[in-house]
Amino acid sequence: MVTIFGAGFGLYGYLPAIIEGINEQVCLPRKYLKAIRGRADLSYLEGKIFWVKDEIEAIQCANKVVVAVNPVRQFDIIRRCLSIGFTGHFFLEKPIAQTPQESERLLSLLDSHEVTYSVGYSFLYVDALLQAVSDNQGKGPIHVSWQFMAHHFAHNVDNWKRRELQGGGVLRFYGIHIIALLVKAGYSCVENTCLQGADSQEPWQWDAQFSHIGLPNCLVSINSRSQSQEFSVKVTDGSKCLIASDPFDAAVDTSINHDRRFATLVRFLSDLDDFQNKKSLYRKINKMWLDIETKTNFSKLVIKESIS
Repeated sequence: MVTIFGAGFGLYGYLPAIIEGINEQVCLPRKYLKAIRGRADLSYLEGKIFWVKDEIEAIQCANKVVVAVNPVRQFDIIRRCLSIGFTGHFFLEKPIAQTPQESERLLSLLDSHEVTYSVGYSFLYVDALLQAVSDNQGKGPIHVSWQFMAHHFAHNVDNWKRRELQGGGVLRFYGIHIIALLVKAGYSCVENTCLQGADSQEPWQWDAQFSHIGLPNCLVSINSRSQSQEFSVKVTDGSKCLIASDPFDAAVDTSINHDRRFATLVRFLSDLDDFQNKKSLYRKINKMWLDIETKTNFSKLVIKESIS
């Protein structure tokens, strides 16, 4: 039995993936009933959900908990679950806290309670992405580029996803996916890193260079306020490894009417083996994130310069 914290992606992303993707039962507090009934893409699932009085009862019913809330709240929810006596498996969203230091504290808290957990670094579950950054040994430097217009910029939404102090911004919310991908591929060092934007607390451009002995240098560029939309991995000699409209193109199942990340979420939710290696990987990702934050410089841009 799985329960979910979070009425956004927790419901429109995770809920269908759990019920229809991995065929597990879901229990939810009744407070989510209005949100389910209010969405045509979710209302048909109402009868498949085991409804309980409140979050405490949901935690007590479940052996798996999805925590899909903002990074500031995620720590408190996990602490609450543990205080109630939850001993099952947590599925956490990234970033797991608003800073790498807080993330380290959260990982230590989880380990001290000897529970298992998975972190939603979605790019690790798109084989084409990992293959693109891994199959370049002996070639020239590679360039990972991700250009898109974030929803909060496109619609002028004032939310946490645009604010670095709350775990948002181009590095902490989007760039963490690339960090996880490169650490998984074997990269261990960031040589230089720079954030840009009109405001240091709402950066939209991140550029960095990564290295590791035996691997080609990797240049990363993410623009979350771009008029163009493309994700690419290219070798600097001109050869193209991967070009797509977004990172999840290769994993989209067009035969089903769900969020584009449905197949990726199903793989993530199904991947419960080899926890010790995952735990080690998460620590390495967090260490790299901390190193990046320590070395990152900020330079101011005006909005017209960020849009191509």
